[in-house]
Amino acid sequence: MKALKKAEESQQGVNGERAPTLQELEEELSLEPRQQEAVPVGTVARPVSEEPSSAYGNASSRSAANLFAAKVPEGDGRKRLMLALWAAALLLLVGGGAYVYLAINKPGLLISFRKAASPPPSVPAPLPEPSPLVEEQTLLPADAVDPVAMMNEPEAPRSLAMSAPSAVADERIRAARVVTPAPDSAVKVVRDIQPEINPDLAKGYQALREGRLEAAQTAYRRLLQQEPRNVDGLLGMAAVAARSNNQEEAGSYYLRVLDMEPKNTYAQAGLLNLLGSADPAGSEAKLKRLLASQPSASLYFVLGNLYAAEGRWPDAQQAYFQAHHMASANPDYAFNLAVSLEHIKQPKPALTYYQLALQLLGRDGVPSFDRTAVEARIVQLKRTVE
Repeated sequence: MKALKKAEESQQGVNGERAPTLQELEEELSLEPRQQEAVPVGTVARPVSEEPSSAYGNASSRSAANLFAAKVPEGDGRKRLMLALWAAALLLLVGGGAYVYLAINKPGLLISFRKAASPPPSVPAPLPEPSPLVEEQTLLPADAVDPVAMMNEPEAPRSLAMSAPSAVADERIRAARVVTPAPDSAVKVVRDIQPEINPDLAKGYQALREGRLEAAQTAYRRLLQQEPRNVDGLLGMAAVAARSNNQEEAGSYYLRVLDMEPKNTYAQAGLLNLLGSADPAGSEAKLKRLLASQPSASLYFVLGNLYAAEGRWPDAQQAYFQAHHMASANPDYAFNLAVSLEHIKQPKPALTYYQLALQLLGRDGVPSFDRTAVEARIVQLKRTVE
């Protein structure tokens, strides 16, 4: 603004007044801010056509802004930055100290925090446990049968296949003979394959199946001379003794097996089958405890025999069905299931299981039940069902 005033005064000097000297102009121009452009020396400013008041107001506002900016101290920004850095460092120091204190003095608190923060792992739903036998319902639907017709029909076979020890031995040996075939491959090697089981064990099993008890006993004894702790041989000897009605000897073999394998279900079932008649209530409770921990076809078979001896045929049918379901290739299980079905007045499924028992037995097998009686009963049931 001072330059403008000087320009006006210089204009007036042209009109008659004294013009300012070069030194005076330099002194006046040195007071203006550096951002504004200086008016060259010796030039005459153009007369302002706009209103001088508005130009003066704009120039004064700019001068005020420059003056305010000059009053702001330059060190305030640095101080704020330093304060922020010191505050962050102090916060980190306090947090680290608190973490170290908790980790040393109260580690359980940190573990609980971590567990709460992490989502719980997905747990697969547990498999349903088998319900007790006493609460199960009949698995096979009952057919509509005329009670009068059932009264006139011949009575079902009274004798059951009670030789659980032999069935146990057969089931154990069948499991030992199962061989998983190797997958096909591009390279095939031809070699002699050794038998999966001891030859004496196979001979004893075959002789027991054919009812040749002396030959079976000889083979099993020869096996035990080679391997005194062979569980299959001991179970085979127990089966031979049970079929020979030597319960004391059979029990001793089962006890030897249990000494080596306390949880052997085959030995437990055979021993309970021998002791069932002496203490039915105790044997039933023991069988149920064993079945709850380690279900087995032989244990269900023994439980069914126990129920049948007490005349509890619905419970016996349930137990025999479970035994047959777990070991469907055993003819004794199918036969006892058929007998129990007749006692609960279900002749049609009973006929099916009688036929299945003979089919599983084959022509050469020696059953623990009367084959002739079963064949006659099949003929009678066919007439009734048809």
